[in-house]
Amino acid sequence: MKRYVIFALVGAFFGGLLLLFARTAASGYWTETNWSEVGNFFVIFVMTLPYNYLFLVVQALWRQRSMTFCSKSERYARLCGC
Repeated sequence: MKRYVIFALVGAFFGGLLLLFARTAASGYWTETNWSEVGNFFVIFVMTLPYNYLFLVVQALWRQRSMTFCSKSERYARLCGC
């Protein structure tokens, strides 16, 4: 159970950071970067952090459960690529 909690906390944090970075990179936010824009990026990340945990915890727990299932079952390990 401890690894599920750790995976949910870390997964939602880094997942939200990567999603925000990918979204800003795709929109062209990083074409002319200065330190104020980098600071603004982290301010936006901190402001959206509660939503990351609200929406990404379920996906992180589901992914951890499927990884645990695939690693414990030899029959399904070939399907999962474990």
